[in-house]
Amino acid sequence: MVEAANRTPGKGSRWAWAAAFVIAMFGMAAFVRSGAVRPDLGYLLMFLPMALLVPMVRAAERSQAAKGCASPAAQRYNRRFVVAAFAYMIALGIAVYLHTHFRLPVAVNFVLSLLPTLAILGMIWVMARYLQEETDEYMRHRAITAALGAMALVLGL
Repeated sequence: MVEAANRTPGKGSRWAWAAAFVIAMFGMAAFVRSGAVRPDLGYLLMFLPMALLVPMVRAAERSQAAKGCASPAAQRYNRRFVVAAFAYMIALGIAVYLHTHFRLPVAVNFVLSLLPTLAILGMIWVMARYLQEETDEYMRHRAITAALGAMALVLGL
């Protein structure tokens, strides 16, 4: 009974949405990799699991609000980041499709390869904007620590 009282509303659902997202992404990738569908169609199908980002972010925001640690800056960050993630998927899809289906000059292929990079730069801008907008020093510190840890992991790999 005490455990149920201490449980944060939405906590289980955010992990359920996250698990559904990961399982759907890996499942769809395995489905495409198996050769059951053409790669270009498979790429379009990857947008189905991406749609799970929206309820996952909303569940996380509800959980944060229930704990009293939600901020308007964090909500804007979440929404902007989801938009940037979708922009990355669209840019990558356009670049890959045009590269594989058309014989384009090297200069055009180079410009196409920069499309996903623009979305990644957008993600970095979203992170920097969050650090500017967040008024809670502790939350800013946590975000900076997480970003440094992620950068160390990426550089290490």
